[in-house]
Amino acid sequence: MIEVRPVPAPATRPLRQRVLRPHQTLEELAHPWEALPGTGSFAAFVDGVMVGTAVVFPESRPGSTSAGPWRLVALAVDPAHRRRGVGAALLEECRDHVRSNGGDEVWCHARLGVVGFYEDAGFVVEGEEWSEDHTGPHVLMWRRA
Repeated sequence: MIEVRPVPAPATRPLRQRVLRPHQTLEELAHPWEALPGTGSFAAFVDGVMVGTAVVFPESRPGSTSAGPWRLVALAVDPAHRRRGVGAALLEECRDHVRSNGGDEVWCHARLGVVGFYEDAGFVVEGEEWSEDHTGPHVLMWRRA
């Protein structure tokens, strides 16, 4: 059974490093959004072990007319637990957090390999693909909260 619960953002760094950013140190994974008012930081646990993370915080999306856009970052699932509902459970918890804090939109920079996951969750691609050093090609995706 998957249990998703709020955690301090720094607690997500080891899994984020291992899954998303092995080229960075834990200290380099510290971001100002960790301390923004309203930030929701969540972890998914299976049998007491953290297997996934996700963070949302209020931030405008380029080109958005939304009154309450929130950015999703650090959605990471341990490879051994993918395709088992962990990412979907984290995403739903993030969307609940956004709605309960007056937000009406969730957006992210998605790596190309997970575009299908986000499309299945109702996200749409906006704009052109770009590439980031160390993490490869991305697209901007969004959906109503």
